[in-house]
Amino acid sequence: ARQYPHGVGNASNFTLAGGYNGSSAVENSQTWNGTSWATEISTDTQRRDTTGGAGSYDDIIIAFGRNGSGTLLNSASKFNGTTWSSVSSNAGTAREHPCGAGQSDSALFAGGYASGNSSEVNSYNGTTFATEQAMDSALYGQSMGASASDSAHVAGGYPSGYCADFDGSSWTTTSAYPVQAATHFFAGGGGKKDEHLTMGGHFPTSTRYNTTYLWNGTAWVNKDDLKENKQGGAGDCTAR
Repeated sequence: ARQYPHGVGNASNFTLAGGYNGSSAVENSQTWNGTSWATEISTDTQRRDTTGGAGSYDDIIIAFGRNGSGTLLNSASKFNGTTWSSVSSNAGTAREHPCGAGQSDSALFAGGYASGNSSEVNSYNGTTFATEQAMDSALYGQSMGASASDSAHVAGGYPSGYCADFDGSSWTTTSAYPVQAATHFFAGGGGKKDEHLTMGGHFPTSTRYNTTYLWNGTAWVNKDDLKENKQGGAGDCTAR
């Protein structure tokens, strides 16, 4: 049992990695084949509060977060369906709770928290990380939908909330998140820039939501609610 893992894939092929067991970050990961969970596979690094992108459940990159001793990370790890390996390139400023999405060779990571809220944005091209145009707001716990590092949409985040498109060079503000602008720690989601799904989430004063919304590139569309209020659940619909 744990919180703040990262997950990616689809309903028949899914990988769940890392998380926090109440006292330490963990190195557990599992794959789901649509029927059952496979034997646990250890990640190369204990990692909680991380995020990542993937082309499929067996082609994943996760980055940032905290390790078992609580140290903030600026590293990344890849999964090929069988084993985890470290990425040699420095990912950027060490931080936790960024948002990320895209493909394992074209991923984007934005925001997070270190000594304060971050507006930093980093891309990954399959070999190295690069620093991109920062967001207009510094925050953490957002949701991101992205098909590539130059085609992304972010939503929510603490403390102010920020919804915007990224085209590889600049950010363009879009309509505010309809539940509460500063909703963060969404319960999974992902998708493309114009098919960005958000589920659940958290707002200060310990409010948790069960709402589901889709950003279609123009407007937020309300979808069927989750069956319970939830924050921080791992999920993704990028790889489909």
